[in-house]
Amino acid sequence: MGVQYRDIVGSLEKQLETDRRILEIQKSGINPALATQLVAIEDAAKVRLDSQYDRLNTVNEEIKAEEALNKGVTDRLLFLRNERDGLLNNLNIIETTLDKEKDRIIANDEINKKIREQIATQKEIESILAGGMTNAVMGLIEGSKTLGQVLADVAKQLASMFLNKAFSSIFSNMFSGGVSGIGPVASGSAYAGM
Repeated sequence: MGVQYRDIVGSLEKQLETDRRILEIQKSGINPALATQLVAIEDAAKVRLDSQYDRLNTVNEEIKAEEALNKGVTDRLLFLRNERDGLLNNLNIIETTLDKEKDRIIANDEINKKIREQIATQKEIESILAGGMTNAVMGLIEGSKTLGQVLADVAKQLASMFLNKAFSSIFSNMFSGGVSGIGPVASGSAYAGM
């Protein structure tokens, strides 16, 4: 029973640490699914890194033993030093690849967000145009509106949508401490608005 209890506690502590890391990543604005994916990638890399570090420690101990045993350079010592250099290179590659992979995933998520926003805007434009054209045809059939009035209504709806998005973006960036729609504002500098 004691072993099972320790296993359960160990498993719960590991899950708690994973959840803490996911929440920490989410604080930077990354969604939960992406944060979970990043933690999984880090965990997989950690297994590889730990294995490489364990082997590196063993090789370093063997090098010390070989140097203590033989005062000169032996074939075995050369082999161990080459293995150590290879392990150090592998560690560097794993760490660099991990950082690049995490950056790539985050960049792809940002691109996907922008694409989703563009698709939503496109659908909104399609809806405004479809509604406007329906009203235009109905107005023309009923004789209540001229073609110019109908096209002016559609243009007003589109202008309203674009202005709404522009102001939303400006105010969103202003209140989130980001940059304005025009460009970044340096800390402590004056800013002249429109």
